Amino acid sequence: MKNATPKPGRPGEVSQWPRWEGPEESRPAGYLPGEGDASSNERGRSHEKTHDDAFIAAQVAAQLEQNPFVDPGSVSVSVHQRRVVLEGVVDSPEASVRAEKDALSIEGVYACENRLEVGGSKHGRVRDG
Repeated sequence: MKNATPKPGRPGEVSQWPRWEGPEESRPAGYLPGEGDASSNERGRSHEKTHDDAFIAAQVAAQLEQNPFVDPGSVSVSVHQRRVVLEGVVDSPEASVRAEKDALSIEGVYACENRLEVGGSKHGRVRDG
């Protein structure tokens, strides 16, 4: 940086720098949070994660609807802290693997726990994405 000290001003104003608007865990040292930054308080962070999880669940469900090998009505999707859990029954091992790949293809998914049953046999693999 060309200047060593931040400019004066309220956090989050354009006049203040350096300002970081990304997630707290990837914020470089020396950057200040923006005003109203959701990562600045724990309540805001838990709401943000819940919103992200719901959004991811909707995206995974939509992806499964496009998969011709999977009956989306027989598969339930749940997400907790960006980790997807697939439960239900599918017709073949290939359908189970394809459903898992669909879940892992969604941006923001950290892992997928595949609890899908194939004709009655359980699969409990966990794969990181």
